[in-house]
Parts: sequence; C-alpha cells; structure tokens
Amino acid sequence: MQFGRRRLVLLMDMWKDHGEEGAKGKKLPHRILHVVDDFSTGNTGVTSSVRQIAQWQAQHCDWVGVHATGPVDLPVPAGVSLILSPAHRFTSRWRYPAHGSKGLLDIVREHRVTHLHVHEFWRGGFVVAMRVAHTAGIPVVLSAHGATSPWALYGQGWVKRIKKQAYWHLFARHLLLSWAALHAVTPLEQRHMRQFFGREPQAIIPNALHEIPDLMSFDGQGPFRDRRRLVFLGRLHPVKGVDGLIQAFHRARLRGEWELLIVGPEEIPAYAQELKDMAKEGERAGDIQFLEACHGAEKWGLLASAWVVVVPSHTEVIGMVNLEAATAGAPTITTTATGLEEWTDSGGVLIDHTLDSLIFALEHVGNWGAMERLRRGEQCRSYVMRKYSMDSVGREWLRFYARLADQVRE
Repeated sequence: MQFGRRRLVLLMDMWKDHGEEGAKGKKLPHRILHVVDDFSTGNTGVTSSVRQIAQWQAQHCDWVGVHATGPVDLPVPAGVSLILSPAHRFTSRWRYPAHGSKGLLDIVREHRVTHLHVHEFWRGGFVVAMRVAHTAGIPVVLSAHGATSPWALYGQGWVKRIKKQAYWHLFARHLLLSWAALHAVTPLEQRHMRQFFGREPQAIIPNALHEIPDLMSFDGQGPFRDRRRLVFLGRLHPVKGVDGLIQAFHRARLRGEWELLIVGPEEIPAYAQELKDMAKEGERAGDIQFLEACHGAEKWGLLASAWVVVVPSHTEVIGMVNLEAATAGAPTITTTATGLEEWTDSGGVLIDHTLDSLIFALEHVGNWGAMERLRRGEQCRSYVMRKYSMDSVGREWLRFYARLADQVRE
C-alpha cells in the first residue's frame, strides 16, 4: 500500500501544479493502464472505444498502456504501450492471466502506474486487476461496456446465465464493490449498473472519437449511386440483431435498386452460416453481400458510401459504429437499447427493437430524397463532433482520474 500512496501524493501535488494544463498541451502525471480482454477485430466495440481514448491520453498523460490476455490483431496507437499476458492454458476461455496477480503487479510497479482502467468484467483479467489495484493502493475504474444490460445478463441462455451468476458471487462481487469506481457510458447504462451493482456509478462519460475522417477524401459519389446502399458494420453475433435486419430487408417495400452489405468478423461460424442461409431465402437474395471486416480508410469509405448505416442491436452502449458513421456523414438507424436518446433529433432514426419497427424505418429512409439524406448526414456529423469529440470527453476523464486519486489518498 505504501507504494501506491507515495505515487498518489506525488500525483496530486503535480496535478495541483498543472491544473488543466494537460488538456492544453502540457502532459499530466497520470500513468494509466487499460486492462482489456483482447485488442482485436472480434471485440470491435470495446477495442474501438479503448483505442480512441488511449490514443488521446497518450498525447496528454505521462504514460498510457493497454494490457490484454486475449487475441491482438490491431496495432495500438502511437505512444501507447501494448502489454500481452498470455492466458493460463487451463482457463483459455476465461482468460485468467498465466502469471496471475504477481505478473500484473510487477507491470504496475515497473511502469509506475497511477490508475488501472478495467474494461468489462466477466473475464479473469478483471479479478487480477482488482486484486492488484487493492495491493498497490491505486484507484481502479470499471467501464462495464453494456455487461449489465438485461440482454447481456439474461438473454444468452440459461448456461451462460448460471456461469455469470457463479462467477459474480464467487469472485467478482466482493472485489468490485470494495474497491472499483464505476463508470457508465450513458444514462441508460447508469440505470442498468445501479440495478445490478446496487450502487450508483461515480461518473457518466460517453464514448468518443479521436479519429475524425475528412469528408473531402471520400469518393465524390458517396451515397448517391444507382444502387442505394444499406450497411451493417460489426461482428456477426446474435446480440447485433443481423437476423432481424435481413428479414426486414426482404420484407420492406423499397423503391428502386438497393443493396445490403453485412460487414464484419464471423465470431460464431454456425450463426454466420444461418445468416447467409437466411439471406438466400427472400426475393432480394442477390442484393445481400457478406464482406470481411475492414479498417482504416477502407472502413471510412464504406461508411461514407451508405445511404444509411443500420445498427439493430439488442443491446449496445452507444455503439461506436453509430458515432463513426455519423462522422463519415452517414445517418444511422439504431435501437433505443443504444442509449442515444437524442438520436432522432440529431439526424438519425431511433426505433424500438421489433421487426415491424425496423421494416418501417427502412421504408422511411427509402423515401428520403437526396437533399434529405444529405441534410441528415450533416446533422449527425455536427452533433457527434460537438458532443462526442475526444477533446471534451478526454478532459472529463482526466478530471475523474484526479478525483479518484484524491479519494484514495484520503
């Protein structure tokens, strides 16, 4: 504990000297380690969120690292250290770090970490991070990323439900409730976390974007092509609602030429095959394409080419693809499960999670004229850049980290 308290005294003294300077160019003494399950294309939402904030923090903090026990197939941003801890061979699915608490504690001490920021909590890395934070006497933040939503807890079958209940009561509950500071992304997630944990999250800070594409760099044709394009971008998993999107596309009365692009990794091969079989069964079978995941300029170009991006998830904490599509000038159809309560007033389309609602939304956007589509795209982009820019959200994180350090010090 002495190690942690000495570091926190130094941190708070330096914070008082710096004030808000870190957000204006002068780096703050925060040394932040993000603990994630994996850093891969298969974990698109969480990876994208962590990648964006770590990239911004690396420009404003003394040191930033990402610790992962699962697959890593994406490069970390410049200035961010990637630390890999292989999972123990008997816990490959739970991904408990092979070197346990001692391994992570050594990393914390070697890099003089002042804050641990844990993302999700159903894997073994969470247990290790909680123990290490308590031993080192440093604050730890838990971002649940939708893990407490009703669908995540109860919508994946009784086997997963029992496993999660056992894990929560045997390992996680005591560790989390005794030490971690809770962070919610949206007011909707705040309500879910309050109900599950029995206490209020200390902060509501939205996901944000550090990478903002230049619209002038895109294909001038954009969404105004002969075949209007609907795009789904994300992993092929039941939570994403792709099956409902395929059904709605088959049944919606859309005038003219349309295509649906389903783009993302096949997380569950059997489920992906079900989707492909479903796509072949309707009148529009030839208008549906399945494509592999794309990134960087290819991803931005794909989003910009869409008439509308569709995010029909059963549960989603904002859904980074909603923000990314908006900054590419594409409005999205998404569900109330995303927590984007102002989306309809900001150019997008917000629906209940029912097949009829999705069919109606597809027909609605199909009736837009070119000027309406362009206006909504510009409205979405303006809204996201104003509310979800990393410069404003990043400052919120720096202030939150400082408050936590002060609380631990006391």
